Amino acid sequence: MAIGSDGPADDRRSATTTTAYHPTTTTASPDLRPMVDPVCPPSVDAGSFPTSALGRAPSTTEPKPSSTTATPAPSATPAPPTTIASAQEALDRLRRDPRLAGTTMSLSVWEQGLGEVAAEGPDTLLIPASNQKLITAIGVLSYLDPQERLSTDVIATGPIDDGVLRGDLVVVGGGDPVLQRAGPHSVDQIAQLLVDSGLKQVDGRILVDEGRYDTVRAGPAWPTDWLESIGPMSAFAVDHNMFTKDRTYVNDPAKGNGEVLKYALAVRGVPVGGGVEHGRTDQGMRLVRYESPTVQQLLNEMLLISDNFIAELFVKEIAFRQTKQSGTTAAGVAAIRAALAKLCVPITSVDADGSGLSRDDRRSAREFRRLLQVAELQPWGETFVSALSISGEDRALGGRLAGPSTAGKVRAKGGMLSVSRTLSGYLTTAGGRQVVFSILLNGPLPASNRKVEDATEEFLTALAGLPG
Repeated sequence: MAIGSDGPADDRRSATTTTAYHPTTTTASPDLRPMVDPVCPPSVDAGSFPTSALGRAPSTTEPKPSSTTATPAPSATPAPPTTIASAQEALDRLRRDPRLAGTTMSLSVWEQGLGEVAAEGPDTLLIPASNQKLITAIGVLSYLDPQERLSTDVIATGPIDDGVLRGDLVVVGGGDPVLQRAGPHSVDQIAQLLVDSGLKQVDGRILVDEGRYDTVRAGPAWPTDWLESIGPMSAFAVDHNMFTKDRTYVNDPAKGNGEVLKYALAVRGVPVGGGVEHGRTDQGMRLVRYESPTVQQLLNEMLLISDNFIAELFVKEIAFRQTKQSGTTAAGVAAIRAALAKLCVPITSVDADGSGLSRDDRRSAREFRRLLQVAELQPWGETFVSALSISGEDRALGGRLAGPSTAGKVRAKGGMLSVSRTLSGYLTTAGGRQVVFSILLNGPLPASNRKVEDATEEFLTALAGLPG
């Protein structure tokens, strides 16, 4: 699996060592990283709000937004988008678009130098779908170092005599969300490193320590078919924990992944005398430390292909770092909300998970738009913005917004559930102004319904054509 644009998937540092092992609060870095102090400029809705790319622009009076929250059923399909004079004109067309009939909209658009130029139900809390990953990304960059890596350790609990381990082999899950069974970043590679270290036989068991995170496998209010979108969560994960839907594995994926390691050793001629069980050790000899791609690479992958599993393990990792206890979704979400609260944006949302699968997540378009504006100005703002998909180029947006007026000019994150379509991000107009936007639509929206996406893309195309 290629991990983002910051380097290849096998860009990792793996080591075979024979050093004494002592559990620490984190295997990724010996020091907990404090939350980066946020930049908190005033007047986020004003046209004079600074942008990292384009600097300050003259301020004008902000128009009064509409308070409407439900999109009325119009009577006719609008004409194809042409040049418009303002964002408000584009919004008026979108309101009348019959493709949005039966949906509820929350929309907010800010334009450099003008302020919030279009709004429809801007403070209405709607289900954000995968736009929730934007919030998770802000949390990740607030608490984690983009260049650090998550480590899987393998520990010997007894002496090794002529290659024979007189004890157990302990696998300490470190939250690596992209470890695979085979390939360049895999359990197979861990097994080979153990062989390369001189290991020939294990008299004891394989013990799996997944205590870094709790053993709750699913998030709150996930759909009943969640296994189609994400594997059961664990600190020791392989193939996103999706290589089987066997109920025993779903209930205890970490133990099942221990079996994967046992098999990988066996095919390399290293027998394991005992079975696979849960356990941990407070002492022993570390034989292997196997490191994930960087946090920045993982973040790029999470946003680029909307990876649910990476998002959810990030939330538990943040919780682990902040509480120094087994990471939970609830504690991770609370820590992320604490980071948001320091960004000078009023937070009225409801957060339940990190991926946006939960039907309990709620956020307004205005809150998303404001957070995107403030995020861009943080010390990590460039990392955040560069992780978003580029129109017409990347996998997540695919061929969307690939026309001449939008290709390469939009960076955004989309979201799709059977009840939600969302798109939030940044674009540059034909006149060179920066626009920050968020569009949330809720209603009966099966995956086969692409008309909603077409309507919102036409709206953004019209915005991109603004002369400035």
